[in-house]
Amino acid sequence: MKDIELIPFGVQYYRAPTPKKESWETDIRNIGKCGFNTIKIWAQWRPGNPSEGKYYFDDLITLMDLAYKNGLEVIVNVAMDVAPAWLYKNYPDVVMETANGTKLTGMATAHRPIGGSPGPCFHNQTGIKFKEDFLRALISALKDHPALSIWDLWNEPDLTSVINVIPKMENLVCYCDHSYRSFLIWLKDKYSTLDKLNMVWGRNYQEWDEVELPKNFHGSTFTDMIDWRTFFIDTITEETKMRVDLVKEQDNDHPVMVHTVPMPYFNIMTSAVDDYAIADLCDIYGNSVASDPFASAVSSTAARGKKVLSSEIHALSGFTFTRPGIPTEEELNRHIMVPMARGTKGFQFWQYRPETIGTEAPAWGLTTMKGGMTPWLEYAVKINNGIQKYKKIIGHVKPLPSKIAVVNGPKNEIFDWCIDHSENRHFRSVTGTFRALYDGGYNTDVISTSHIINEDLDNYSVIFYPFPYYIEDKVGEKLKEWIKEGGTLISEAFFGGFSDSGYHSLEMPGQGFQEVLGIEEDKVLTVENVKDPADKEWMTKNGDKTIPITISSDLEFIDKGKTVGGYYIQESFISEKGDVLASYSDGSAAIIRASYGKGQAVMIGSLLGHQYAVNGSEDIKGLFASFASMGGVEMFCRSDNSHLRVDLLKNETDYMLIVANNNDSSGRYSISIDEEVPMNNAINIISGTKHPLKKIDGVSIIELELEALDCHTYIFQ
Repeated sequence: MKDIELIPFGVQYYRAPTPKKESWETDIRNIGKCGFNTIKIWAQWRPGNPSEGKYYFDDLITLMDLAYKNGLEVIVNVAMDVAPAWLYKNYPDVVMETANGTKLTGMATAHRPIGGSPGPCFHNQTGIKFKEDFLRALISALKDHPALSIWDLWNEPDLTSVINVIPKMENLVCYCDHSYRSFLIWLKDKYSTLDKLNMVWGRNYQEWDEVELPKNFHGSTFTDMIDWRTFFIDTITEETKMRVDLVKEQDNDHPVMVHTVPMPYFNIMTSAVDDYAIADLCDIYGNSVASDPFASAVSSTAARGKKVLSSEIHALSGFTFTRPGIPTEEELNRHIMVPMARGTKGFQFWQYRPETIGTEAPAWGLTTMKGGMTPWLEYAVKINNGIQKYKKIIGHVKPLPSKIAVVNGPKNEIFDWCIDHSENRHFRSVTGTFRALYDGGYNTDVISTSHIINEDLDNYSVIFYPFPYYIEDKVGEKLKEWIKEGGTLISEAFFGGFSDSGYHSLEMPGQGFQEVLGIEEDKVLTVENVKDPADKEWMTKNGDKTIPITISSDLEFIDKGKTVGGYYIQESFISEKGDVLASYSDGSAAIIRASYGKGQAVMIGSLLGHQYAVNGSEDIKGLFASFASMGGVEMFCRSDNSHLRVDLLKNETDYMLIVANNNDSSGRYSISIDEEVPMNNAINIISGTKHPLKKIDGVSIIELELEALDCHTYIFQ
């Protein structure tokens, strides 16, 4: 396979029909002069397959020739969600169908201006055949080009190419006969007999062809919809595998990748993307929103040590009437260095020139409309120069291993949606929990429930399980064993209330945890009842859904007597052997810790992660840090200011420090590392400024002057 030691740094350049051909030679030459080493070009099905059986790749080959001439490598970005016009005309049966019967025929969108979106149904064999034919022809045409670097085989996987991205029932696909028949096969494989399906779904079907596709317009059951969307998660994964396999048939010299859009930007209901399953199929993995620490953590966790790229840096997003802001140098630094702190090893800006067609025009570009230099392009050049100067170090150091994981279960996300067609409880709980730990300075992985079932959890000392209402039986059993062997589980409200049995648990916490922990749910109130059940208009108007929780035990990073805010739910507990750590205003137990085997579990009767996502809280941050400490997790690297994020990356010989100042003002800060680093200076990779390292009692200390909201990277020498 081609050497992928390069740290790709560059731009998305070509998505037909823009930029126009007359700009190509000058633009590609200027990109090379900027010191960038990579461009991305789109290989789209519609322009690449203008009529049945005929293919056109001359534009791509010309661009790759120009790239090679100017010392640039090329990522080929495959887009098959733009089907040719002839496909819709000659084979009208290929279209997807929504839950309300709408046929999604080919259309142009802001992000697919060539038309043909969203492409054919993923279960239509005619559509599948023509996609495979196109991809085979594309691979054959480009695989031997010397400029080719990486096959990016799916640009932001999604069922409808974001046409129906809002998770409303009427937007869900696909309800055509092809998907229905494929779903029946999937159900037979899962349940074997109709009796088993009836038992779990709560139905009385007498024949398989009586099974109805779930349509949850007004609130309904859970397991049928969870199965229906899980079927599409498998569909997207299988489509990815098909693309990877087709490349590997012809080309084993170039790595394959996919880049996704993790939640909350895309959701499981309309995208059906399981990052962890897709990453398994790839040589490299990426995402479009890596400047977000949560998205970056999802991709790096899913990649499991594979190289990760920040595939689309959206530094200048906008539309025709919502123009992009003017990015500062500090903002550009963050776009690169926040994901780099997580181990990301490649960066592509979206895009070189501003868009000139459709409602994405005239935004998104690093250059002026005519391709000229801008201050923000100069910032990007400076950052790249620093990265490439130290690429032998940056390319090989790794973040310190995460001892903490946050669970993000796709079936739990679907379960949440089934209640009222919103996933806010799930994604805010998950992202808020992650963010509280991230802001507290902890390296934290984001693991899937499939990770829990199929992989070893011994690397983790503490697992946080936000909004854990739906838990598969295999997940519950694995967590029990992990706790018994010494793990620390931190769970929010309603642990295991529903499972793959299809029915609500008769005991809470569910999954048998009531018995093993000796903790029992006492009563449950929601905020309307806690505040004033008769005064709902006040609640709606003020939107205050905070549940006061008072710390009643001595914890390491939050004082006894402090009050933290839970969110919406007040689940209280009783326990004969557990320790009450916090109480509600009525005196009932809000947080209980109980031992099991060599480990322990902490049950929280509200949604602290959700509260942190909505309102932030130094006290929740301190409480989560206390939970981490209970599990034996210590911070290896820290600062004297709680609003600094500090990341240390290292290998056997090299060290790299990335510091993000999240304060609104500049200042001088001290950072300590619990190791006597065998170097004397920290060098800013952009400015070259040296900062001495002090060594005191086995601890290395560095003092830095940082501007407000800035982010910098330092190599130790």
